[in-house]
Amino acid sequence: PDQIERTADPISSEPAEREKPPRILLVEDEKMLLSLVGRLLTKSGYEVVCAETYQEAVDIWSEDKNFDLLFTDVHLGAGPDGVDLARTLKQDRPELRTIYASGYSPRLNECETELVEGRNFLPKPYKLALARQLIEKSLCSRSSSVST
Repeated sequence: PDQIERTADPISSEPAEREKPPRILLVEDEKMLLSLVGRLLTKSGYEVVCAETYQEAVDIWSEDKNFDLLFTDVHLGAGPDGVDLARTLKQDRPELRTIYASGYSPRLNECETELVEGRNFLPKPYKLALARQLIEKSLCSRSSSVST
């Protein structure tokens, strides 16, 4: 009987909730960094879909909007940037969590999106452990805001 009670315990059901890994749309215009971060996040237990450009990310999104998080570089080369990308995707899903990364972008100073290091912004170069912490923090805040 004691074992039956333990299996009914909500704590023991938590791993079942995590069976499906969180999905991240990773957007980075530097190929080597995109590949490296994508592989490392996948090894960390996330399902990662990579895009190199704004347009590639929008195309992926138009086929599948089932992402838990957008992790994007602010600067994506010529044309729309990561802030524009987040704004576009959030038209479909306003609750989409977003983490921005940048080594430098003139857009940071003029951006109306509040970028706060440690909350939704990672300065480059960043350590993977810090990226994972920020991702988990963002995903946890999403689940806690949904449950309340």
